[in-house]
Amino acid sequence: MMPVKMFVFGAPRLVRAERAVEQIGRKALGLLVYLAVTGQPHSRDALAALFWPEARSGQARTNLRTLLHRLAQALGSDLLEAGADTIRLHAHADLWLDSATFRQHATVGLPAALEDALALARLEHLTAATALYTDDFLAGFSLPDNPAFDEWQLFQRESLRQLYGQVLEQLVQAYRTQGAWDAAISYARRWVALDGLHEPAHRTLMQLYTWAGQPAAALRQYQECARILETELGVAPEDETTALHEAIRTRQFTEQAAADRPPTSPPRASELAPPERYVLEELLASGWAGRGVPRAGSRDWSAGGDQAAQTRPGQPTSGRRGALRARGRHLAPTAPPQYRQPAGHV
Repeated sequence: MMPVKMFVFGAPRLVRAERAVEQIGRKALGLLVYLAVTGQPHSRDALAALFWPEARSGQARTNLRTLLHRLAQALGSDLLEAGADTIRLHAHADLWLDSATFRQHATVGLPAALEDALALARLEHLTAATALYTDDFLAGFSLPDNPAFDEWQLFQRESLRQLYGQVLEQLVQAYRTQGAWDAAISYARRWVALDGLHEPAHRTLMQLYTWAGQPAAALRQYQECARILETELGVAPEDETTALHEAIRTRQFTEQAAADRPPTSPPRASELAPPERYVLEELLASGWAGRGVPRAGSRDWSAGGDQAAQTRPGQPTSGRRGALRARGRHLAPTAPPQYRQPAGHV
């Protein structure tokens, strides 16, 4: 069995025996990504409805068989296990997936207790996680006329972005505590780049610039924060951000005063348990096949309740979340219970 590497951060690509696998087609690649990321068996009917929502049932299943044959020709017959009713990755498939490895490093690296935050082994895992996150999940990739796949892709992207934000925040806290300003600033800049509307990240970067003896850079960061908020939302920075800017400008913000504050407790990784990975079996079986899925904010999505409105690391604060909702920004969706894969479901 020849090893296969699958990269889903950025444009998806496959590498087998150190050579790129090409010309398998976008839909075949999307199917393989879906099977690998969900890591669970799926019925042929559900996959046919997911990838050919407009086709008749018989034609969709024929298309699926053709796609599986194409994958077997390109990757061998030992990667997928295609039964009469279900399809899954082979139990012993030698497949390395960058997003799964990222989640493993992040989950191990994010400490459960504050006193563990500076452990060298944890920092090594967090650093390895950031090296894997080269771009958003399936950036630039889409399947035309396939809204159900688009919704699944969006959910995965936002889940990974949130986890990446937690990783960056923890690395910033760790290096800040050590006084390693260059490293802390580097990760803080990546944190800001992840979500320019997240003001705590801007404030942290302003503080770090000041502690590193770069107050002019801190003031420029405030101006950049104000520009982004005005452009995207038509609002001014929060009072806390403005107060920090004024303290730095008037040289009343001192390293000693800030160092007296203990670092906040690090966030826990928001890894979804395998039985609750977002899949579309229930959705497709319930008659939504070929009609897309409910959009975030619709009645069907509201089954997630208050959980969908909670502030997560890497996301804007509650006031900004309200502004985003009012301005129509697509917030990270929370998969409602009827769309989650129940344990043992095929």
